[in-house]
Order: sequence, then structure tokens, then C-alpha cells
Amino acid sequence: MPIQQALVAALITMFLCLFFGLFLINALAMLVSPRAWLELPEWFPTSGYMRMRKARYSTGVGALQVRIVGLLFFCSVFGMFFLMFRQR
Repeated sequence: MPIQQALVAALITMFLCLFFGLFLINALAMLVSPRAWLELPEWFPTSGYMRMRKARYSTGVGALQVRIVGLLFFCSVFGMFFLMFRQR
């Protein structure tokens, strides 16, 4: 029974690391360069329907909006991470 619990815990940990890792890559791409974020390949489905609005969100106020959302994603990932591992 303890081996099964360890395997389940390892699978959950791997899934969470993959999820948070992809979320962080997405957030960092949004923060560094909104234009590059909109140019991510199709197999990396992060920018979604915003690809159609590339002209609006790649410069100016649209780029600022993308960076703000990227910052919110970045902070929320670290907030979730620290909430999961806090000690009482």
C-alpha cells in the first residue's frame, strides 16, 4: 500500500510540475515580448484566439495589457506554489 501511495504522489507531483512549468513559460513569454508570445508555434496553445488580433496586441496599449496579464499569471503561479508548500 505505501508503494501505491508513493506512485500516486509522484504522478501528481509530475503533473503539477508540468502544469506550472508550462504556465511559467507562458507567463515569461508574455512578460518579455508580447510579439514573440503571439508568434509561438501552433502546437503550444497559449495565445488562443489572440493570434487573430496580432496587430492589436503586439504593440502599444495591447502589448501593455498582455504584459500585465503575464505578470498576473507569473505571480499567481508562485502564489499557488507557496500556498501548497507552506508549513503550519
